[in-house]
Amino acid sequence: MGIHKLKAFTILEVIVAVSIVAVGVLALSAGFIYVKNRNETTHRRLQAQSFDREILETLLITPYDDALLNVGGPYSAESISPLPSCDLKDIFGASRSYTVEQITEGKKITVTTGWTESNGRAEQEQLFGLVIQP
Repeated sequence: MGIHKLKAFTILEVIVAVSIVAVGVLALSAGFIYVKNRNETTHRRLQAQSFDREILETLLITPYDDALLNVGGPYSAESISPLPSCDLKDIFGASRSYTVEQITEGKKITVTTGWTESNGRAEQEQLFGLVIQP
């Protein structure tokens, strides 16, 4: 009877294969964390745009000579519509303001919401509108 040699992986081959799989899993997990953080930032940007739109719409229907549209600023937008309780306000300290500039056609309104991300980076969203002089 002959001796049959069994074919199998060596321990070194197994270690190399597990290492390659581990590096791949780490790379994927880093990608998932990046996407999760970008998704959260995008959610806050959408919240800020929604809140800015609310203020801008109120200012756009305001009479041209109303005190809310006095040229200057930044003015606090909280007097027009307080920022509701949300993560953008409660966790990230968001604040809203608006400015009014006199231009040839009327008044340009800029509404800004600013906040600080958890990594310390300052973020802001701005919307612009134009009130035509009657």
